[in-house]
Amino acid sequence: MAITKISRSLLNTGVSDSSDATAITIDSSERVGIGVTSPAAKLDIKSTGATSTALRVLKSDAGQNLHAMTEISGHGRFSVYDTNETEDIRLDSNGDSYFNGGDVGINLTNPDSILQIGNNDGSSYRFGYGGTSDIYFDSDAVRFRTDNGGANIAMLDTDGLKFGSDSAEANALDDYEEGTFEADIYSGSTNQVILNAVDAGKYVKIGRFVFITIQIYLNSVTSFTTSSTNNYINLPFVSASDTFNASGFRPMYYNGMGTINAGYLSTNTNKLYLCTSQNNILANLAGATTIGGSVRLYGDMTYMSAS
Repeated sequence: MAITKISRSLLNTGVSDSSDATAITIDSSERVGIGVTSPAAKLDIKSTGATSTALRVLKSDAGQNLHAMTEISGHGRFSVYDTNETEDIRLDSNGDSYFNGGDVGINLTNPDSILQIGNNDGSSYRFGYGGTSDIYFDSDAVRFRTDNGGANIAMLDTDGLKFGSDSAEANALDDYEEGTFEADIYSGSTNQVILNAVDAGKYVKIGRFVFITIQIYLNSVTSFTTSSTNNYINLPFVSASDTFNASGFRPMYYNGMGTINAGYLSTNTNKLYLCTSQNNILANLAGATTIGGSVRLYGDMTYMSAS
């Protein structure tokens, strides 16, 4: 294979070093090596050190950088410059990369937002800080809008999730939870647990509205006094202080045990009182000193929490 070498000793090549080292190699396959004696691609360029620019393309009028390929401590960096020779685009294999030269389009050639991603059906998604952005970021909110920056669909900010054009803090959805709670029954007179009911309660909380369901096996409940009143279950959230917030509990049971009227939740408390107008709800259930078999207490209610 014929190989032509241009040596640094040939000063008319523009290389002023008088060393005998090979500066440029061109092989018979028209592959060019700069600093490389056996090029493997059409153009191989070897950098001269751990932090050095291997390739620069300069402007025709002022000799300023257009773009450059640089070795930085052994990894690669590609840079593109603007008319003031400011590095607006950087792709770094081991550091920060950025695009500061304008909007970015993926699968399209004319983006009109900071980032616009085109779909195969001609539609697109726009991300930015205004204008035609479908997902619009500002200093403290993310807005979701109809196509091409139209009306607000929803907004997420520090207050929570808001819908449409509504921006009122009071109308924000700021919480959604699901979980279980221990529906232990406490004595209204001693505040001691009289029945353990681990994870017998379930709840869903959407904003300030709480929906609970309770299912308690009463097999182990014994020796209730019919004169005791206001036994209670601790709910997972304190109720609101609004006077209209007093909520009713709808208890049910089976196995033919007595009659249950209702329980209630007062304002600004998490105590669900299990009582009727006259007697304790469990005393009504018992009808005797001991409950046996598979007697269960069911109930559900919806109330508004304090926060």
